[in-house]
Amino acid sequence: MTSLLSLSAAFLLSAASVRSPGAAETFLLATTEQAPAIYYYAWDAGLTEEKKKTMNAFDLRLFRYASVSAAAEQLADALEKMTGRRPVLTPVEDANEVSRTALGLVLGALARDLGVRMEARSPSRDGFRYQAIPPLVLIVGESDRGVFYGVCAFLESLGCGWYTPGEVGEVIPRL
Repeated sequence: MTSLLSLSAAFLLSAASVRSPGAAETFLLATTEQAPAIYYYAWDAGLTEEKKKTMNAFDLRLFRYASVSAAAEQLADALEKMTGRRPVLTPVEDANEVSRTALGLVLGALARDLGVRMEARSPSRDGFRYQAIPPLVLIVGESDRGVFYGVCAFLESLGCGWYTPGEVGEVIPRL
């Protein structure tokens, strides 16, 4: 009960800075005994024939880096390196399946359905926004690639950085 109370208090402190999770979430990730869940819609996880029709050749090559499931994997890998606990990847069919009582990260269209809205459009359609709504952090993008960029920005706000390909260029703080 105490850890849940401190978890909620930390997220409430961070909710004032709507866009940028920071020290409170870092503390949270480090002190929570249970690994967070990463939620996204099950149908948002792969490349459908309908999506293929709307993508150019360049986008198709980049897809493996720009899907919501790739963003979830990137997030899980980095958080595991940071905390020693791998988050549980949780594809869901409905927004009601997201736990509102445990620490979690919500990606893509599911985050939009839980209340995070894009307020502006970018010319590249790669914009993103993330917001803490206790006890969740929600990351939404204008496109799947926008969600991936949002995940990268969130991880960078926690101190992560990727400067050259491979582990030699990876900076991931240990919490």
